[in-house]
Formats: sequence, C-alpha cells, structure tokens
Amino acid sequence: MEFRADGTFVERLIGRGDAPEEHLGQWEPSGVIARGVTGSALVVAVTEDRLELAWQ
Repeated sequence: MEFRADGTFVERLIGRGDAPEEHLGQWEPSGVIARGVTGSALVVAVTEDRLELAWQ
C-alpha cells in the first residue's frame, strides 16, 4: 500500500494472470481507511517497520 499526503492510498493486489491491479481508497489522520465499496479498516498498531490494520 502507498499512502499519499492528499488522503488517498493505492493498494496493489494480485489480479488475473498474476498481474498487479491498483485499487484506490481514502485514509484519514484519525486512523480510518476506506477501500471504496470493499470495506474499511482501522489502524490497530504502528511500529517502525509494520502497520497493522483491522479490516471490517
């Protein structure tokens, strides 16, 4: 995932034929992440090398 300063993010998932597909979403400084119609998440924990999310 790539989080951008403008409040958007890009999630790169494996698609058909193992080709990467980009999915766009929104994030808020409060820790709420929205993936369009496919769900949302909350930031659970952050360390130097790890971001833990709880998808809902």
